[in-house]
Amino acid sequence: MKKLLSISIIILTTSLLLFSACAPAITHKTVASALSGSPGDGVNFEVVRISPFYGGVAGGNPWWVFVVYDIERDDIIVRVQDGDIDSTPKEGDFISIPLGKLEKPLVENTTFRVMVTAYKVKHTNAPANWGD
Repeated sequence: MKKLLSISIIILTTSLLLFSACAPAITHKTVASALSGSPGDGVNFEVVRISPFYGGVAGGNPWWVFVVYDIERDDIIVRVQDGDIDSTPKEGDFISIPLGKLEKPLVENTTFRVMVTAYKVKHTNAPANWGD
């Protein structure tokens, strides 16, 4: 019985350590914070808007790529697989990205030092204080 308990404790401890090692150390809640972050950091944007600039919305099956901005008008590029977004993204849509990770951009350029790979994207409404 003691041996079984010891093995269970070792397995549980190892699982917790592995899970915490895989989770992002930092989670950014604003675009400005994410822009100063590093690849591997997490993101959780409550409300961002798809920008009509930078080419609008590109792609489709399997990847969508677009730029979003937050209420402070900071921009960041996002890519999301078709199955991870709840509907077709369009310029001007308000979305939330509750689960994403900062990555190096697919194409090196001076506009975006990092980009977000989103693992969950939901359409949402603009907050009352957003304005236009």
